[in-house]
Amino acid sequence: MASDSYRPRIAAELRPDQHIRLQAIIPHGMQKHLFQSLVDGILELYDKGGMEAIGAIISSHISIQQLAAAGKPYTEKIMRDTY
Repeated sequence: MASDSYRPRIAAELRPDQHIRLQAIIPHGMQKHLFQSLVDGILELYDKGGMEAIGAIISSHISIQQLAAAGKPYTEKIMRDTY
């Protein structure tokens, strides 16, 4: 049985320029939250579209910018309803 203190981690190899830019723009304390959100999004994407949906991102048929643009109306509605 796994211990309650066990925290799985993801290891991903980055290019040096990616690492430098990420450290410059995303404070260390926010990195965990950002990457957890990305993993949740990947899992949800898989649940809705399977490997074909994930493959579309990996092969650059769909970009992160396109995904963000598609979510913009939803985000704007939440901001209007919240504030």
